[in-house]
Amino acid sequence: MNDTTETVAKTVTNDFAIMGLPKSLITRLTAMGITEPTPIQNQAIPHALNGRDVMGLAQTGTGKTAAFGLPLVAQMLASGGRPAPKTVRGLVLAPTRELAGQIAEHLRAYSLGSPLKVAMVVGGQSINTQIKRLERGVDLLVATPGRLIDLMDRRALRLDETTFLVLDEADQMLDLGFIHALRKIAAMLPDERQTMLFSATMPKQMNELASSYLTRPIRVEVSPPGKPADKVTQEVHFIAKAEKPKLLIEKLDKHRDELALVFGRTKHGCEKLMKSLVPLGRSMATNRKVSVTGRLLRLRRVKFGCLWPQMSQPGGSIFLMCVTSTILICPMYRKTMSTGLAGQHVPVPMARQLHSVRLTRWAN
Repeated sequence: MNDTTETVAKTVTNDFAIMGLPKSLITRLTAMGITEPTPIQNQAIPHALNGRDVMGLAQTGTGKTAAFGLPLVAQMLASGGRPAPKTVRGLVLAPTRELAGQIAEHLRAYSLGSPLKVAMVVGGQSINTQIKRLERGVDLLVATPGRLIDLMDRRALRLDETTFLVLDEADQMLDLGFIHALRKIAAMLPDERQTMLFSATMPKQMNELASSYLTRPIRVEVSPPGKPADKVTQEVHFIAKAEKPKLLIEKLDKHRDELALVFGRTKHGCEKLMKSLVPLGRSMATNRKVSVTGRLLRLRRVKFGCLWPQMSQPGGSIFLMCVTSTILICPMYRKTMSTGLAGQHVPVPMARQLHSVRLTRWAN
């Protein structure tokens, strides 16, 4: 008796195909394992592909980057052409360096194998290197508002040929005081362009921002503004300041095998809290002088679960810098401590707890 084994190729169905995205982009998404659109992607992508301005309201982590990134890449591939020297075809503005790095990483992944050039300009890095990178022009530029204005003031780039504009996490840009910078950038852009604005909340100034940038926008909303993230249980404890460290330790001890993020308002406060954990067996070392490139590299390692080489050494720990924040990774209980919430676009899929010892002015 002869046994015959028949191999049947499994066809992967990609739901993005019905949206009108180019075949090459669908193939790329399938290779990345992205086959099912999220609600914000389902609502925003068709309108964006039709050239409409879009205002999207959704929580962080709902797939907003793909909601604007995919139609952005698709339309640029369809239009063809190359950017003129010192020009930008598509501009994405983000409030922080870390978020800009994540967006640029996604856009490069979507456009892999295509002629599109993706660049990122943020503060804390060599502006001369960025100027040289922009000399021949770029298709997609991801930038923070402050560094973008610095480059425009030095005449390192022009925005008069920018036909696509995205403002991501617009509410945080307002919180960080970028409203005047955004007005200045808006004056440099051509009237004929497509604009997409995405935000997790809808503060009062957002209407002014929307009217300055958007023309008869389609509004898509997958969650009410300010709605807490799904699958998150929230607790508030009203206790005396002196009792906070004790309560924190009790909470951490209940989940010793889980990664936790602990936020404080100041570096001094986190230093004090750190010292209170030392007698409990949590040995710690600090390394605060970390470049922006180093931060982004370390954040990628956190994202993919490789926190740091020293994590394998018992009792070792490291301070990482994140914008105005300081992140402490304590391997014994795998805890992370940070000051400030301004730059918290830190992808930590392993995290199961978040503790805010003292609320900051970016408490939302």
